Amino acid sequence: MLHIECKSKDNDLGMHNLSPGANFTWSFRENFFQRTLFWCHAIKDATFKVFWLDAFLFYKCMWKRCIYVAKDDGISIKDLHKKLDELLQKWESGPQTDGAYS
Repeated sequence: MLHIECKSKDNDLGMHNLSPGANFTWSFRENFFQRTLFWCHAIKDATFKVFWLDAFLFYKCMWKRCIYVAKDDGISIKDLHKKLDELLQKWESGPQTDGAYS
């Protein structure tokens, strides 16, 4: 089970529990000043910041669509230019949860 939580200053997309093979998607438009910002956390007995403002990220996403894949070894991003998955972050041991995500 993978637990995903994403939000912005104005929108909380809530907690989503994903079984293997499941996905979670959403879309948004950048505001005029390109200041749209979402925070996402993926938890699988570890945590990882999955979205940040960076030219690297936007290049991989072709400036419009970011696709993350949670695998046994960690979180990968789909490089849409190269058409392959690139490992961004290996899973690390994190604090134990109290079962709130069960």
